[in-house]
Amino acid sequence: MAVDIPSYRVILCGEYGVGKTALFVRFKDDKFMTDEDDVGHDHASKTFTVNGKRVMIQLWDTGGMERVGSITQAYFRNAHGAILCYNPANKESFNMLSEYILQVAMFSRNAKVFLCGTMADRRPMSMVGAGEEYVREEEIEEFERFCSTALSGVFKVSSRTGEGVNRMFMKVAEGIHRDRNVDTIMQQMKQRDSIHLNSNGGPPPGKKSCCQ
Repeated sequence: MAVDIPSYRVILCGEYGVGKTALFVRFKDDKFMTDEDDVGHDHASKTFTVNGKRVMIQLWDTGGMERVGSITQAYFRNAHGAILCYNPANKESFNMLSEYILQVAMFSRNAKVFLCGTMADRRPMSMVGAGEEYVREEEIEEFERFCSTALSGVFKVSSRTGEGVNRMFMKVAEGIHRDRNVDTIMQQMKQRDSIHLNSNGGPPPGKKSCCQ
């Protein structure tokens, strides 16, 4: 008998040009996107093994909609996880992440949030040199403190080389599945307690006793 695999919707967020689609293609096809590639998809699925169980991550890309206008509420709705992407060489893309966290909080309240620095193969994020526009490690740490418990993971990846990509999505799958398992266990415990109460002469669900 076929066993249903838990499926989790994960969305990519961030400014245009930070490498979201390149990350999407690396996830989907395990290759680096070139100019000749015609992505043609806005979502792709992949299975991971978490604690011996198979789970599916359905990754969604904006498809560049942020270039022509704001991302719609429908994109955020029902997301189990959100990966906030920024380009370490573009501080403005990093500074804009607070806007995306707000949107996730408004439209995907229960989503796990992950921070992802893209293009990690280009140069160290802690390097100062040419610029001040480069995102420094101290700024990332400050952002983590600002978000407090809102962030479930911080990653640096390279879609060009594949560095850190599989590890990040594995951690995303683990984090979301663990959280969903806790929710399921709590619901089962409540149901068990309700059944136990009824078997001991308590009022049936939806009914009040004469003393209430």
